[in-house]
Amino acid sequence: IQDAIAAQQLDSSAQEFDAVLDRTVEGLHKPDNTLKTGWKPVDRYGMFERTNVVVLAGRPGCGKTDFAINLAARFSKRYRTYYLTLEETAEKLMTRILSKACRIDAAKMRDKTLSTDEFAIIDNARQALKHHHNMVLEDGANMTVESIRARLLKHKPDIAFIDHIGLIAGDPRAKEYERLSDITRQLKVLAMQMGIVIVELCQLNRQVVRGGGAYATLADLRGSGTIEQDADGVVFVRNLPAETS
Repeated sequence: IQDAIAAQQLDSSAQEFDAVLDRTVEGLHKPDNTLKTGWKPVDRYGMFERTNVVVLAGRPGCGKTDFAINLAARFSKRYRTYYLTLEETAEKLMTRILSKACRIDAAKMRDKTLSTDEFAIIDNARQALKHHHNMVLEDGANMTVESIRARLLKHKPDIAFIDHIGLIAGDPRAKEYERLSDITRQLKVLAMQMGIVIVELCQLNRQVVRGGGAYATLADLRGSGTIEQDADGVVFVRNLPAETS
């Protein structure tokens, strides 16, 4: 019985060449459903097409999260956006957002040394940001792909950010590369099933730092060779020297 059911499922997924061809050509007449950032140099690559997985990679402290937040804020103006942080609280993430929006040092917010004028700027920013960003922020620890799936089904976003995939829980008995391979494969399947974009933040190997000014490559993605295989695009975030930034 199981073999018969499996055969039926395979038959239902198989499609005639002409049917796929006709449907593809008809789809060319439909509006573009690629998510747009508003940055033409980025949008020209079409990375944020639905069902795509995009990797944002960089060393700790290079600005991955800040860049991801900026992207999420831009997307949330037009699309339902979900941001999951696995390494800090949602409040800390919001402090980063306010710091960027208000151009106030985040350390002053952390140390509670804000002046009256800075509080006024923050209050104005809060009023401007409220009811404007179509974004859900969530923090978590020891989350699995299945728990992420449940949250995405609940919030139904157009794009989801996961910061970062190295902290997603997997089989504790598996080796690191096997665990990450399984996670990236499941996230790709999830993006295709839900018709959404998933952005995965990922760290780079330590050897990249030793290279000085050398650019990172796909081989420098930390943890598993399947990260780039399951991704439709990879963006490397890199610190620039002070004189060029």
